[in-house]
Amino acid sequence: MIYVSNKITGGCREIVPFELTWINSIFGEPSPINSIIKNTKNLKIDIDDYYQFNLNYPNNLIANITIEVISRPLALREFRLSGSDGQILYSQDENCVRYAEKTQKKWITFSLDDGDAEPGYINPETPYIEEIKDFLNAVNNQEPRLFPNTLEKDYEVLSLLNQLEKISLK
Repeated sequence: MIYVSNKITGGCREIVPFELTWINSIFGEPSPINSIIKNTKNLKIDIDDYYQFNLNYPNNLIANITIEVISRPLALREFRLSGSDGQILYSQDENCVRYAEKTQKKWITFSLDDGDAEPGYINPETPYIEEIKDFLNAVNNQEPRLFPNTLEKDYEVLSLLNQLEKISLK
């Protein structure tokens, strides 16, 4: 069975740790507030294709995260950080980061490099290639700090995923 269509490894369950790894590295270790995880039956396979959850981060930052694999007719991936002094928005669809401070009347936009998508893929593989380069560089130089992730951080993210699944309001 292909990992994407396997309930243990696929669907949203594999995407949640990808997102939480970078979000947690920026905002710290969260505690779960609530979650809804379910199979919407839209894909007609036995995976949970919808994860929606709230996390409480240090400094009283609340995250509302939705990850779903239905995405029809077009996939959407966005990150928005809203605060009392402004907003930051990342849009994969528009391949940019935008921000606006409360004193501004318009968004300031930074376009991102498209990267290189392999034939048959919709997303560039560049981040994965860079991650492998960082890992090999850390190993070759015997310097763990050159690689941004650790098994301990992976364990923490997977433990959070398990907590979210346990408290889910299916």
